[in-house]
Amino acid sequence: MVLGSIAGALVGGYGVPISQLVEGTFGYIDTILVIATAMIFMKVIQESGALTALNELIIRKFHKRKVVLLILLMLIVMFPGMITGSSTASVLSAGALIAPILMIMGIPREKNRCNYSYWSYFRNDSTTS
Repeated sequence: MVLGSIAGALVGGYGVPISQLVEGTFGYIDTILVIATAMIFMKVIQESGALTALNELIIRKFHKRKVVLLILLMLIVMFPGMITGSSTASVLSAGALIAPILMIMGIPREKNRCNYSYWSYFRNDSTTS
């Protein structure tokens, strides 16, 4: 893309647009840093066992009350996105822990994907734009 933009600028008679190339390249550096640090943070939380321990506690306490259990599981799915601001970190860390629980509860795999997509859309609406 950089070579294409340089070629286009040269053909158009504008020379090599150094300032536009630098500004355009660094335009997404903040987004890249947020996603990278969020992924690192959530990997640490996941490896420490905090999310797994929280899942086990919620399931143990609320396994007979399905509505409360689903609401609390939804909050676990939303937690990484709320802390880091990255839906990518949320999907890759908490989603892997919640999906098997939903399938054990009897929610089919197709609906499981649909519910998770629904939660992640509304949870991270402001962070994806």
